[in-house]
Amino acid sequence: MAKKKTISTRWREWAEREPCWAYTTLASFMTSIAGLGLHLGFLYGLWRNIGLGILIVFAIWTQTALGLRKMWWWFTFHVYIVLGVIGWELISYFFGGA
Repeated sequence: MAKKKTISTRWREWAEREPCWAYTTLASFMTSIAGLGLHLGFLYGLWRNIGLGILIVFAIWTQTALGLRKMWWWFTFHVYIVLGVIGWELISYFFGGA
């Protein structure tokens, strides 16, 4: 029987095996979250758009890095987050009411 692992354990093992990739990807993920904070923190204007751009660029890089390194558990976790955000944005836009 295969050893059971949490995604946190899988992260630790990846960070020990490939620290450059693992920590670069972690920094990218955290930067995309910071972009979300910037996007939501400014209600109007240039900084709101810059935040959205940061979010999109770093989310794409995070997903790409996870795919290239074949970190499938983290890849699917990140897909779940990205598709969830996009899905809720669309639901809010089309069905959100007032």
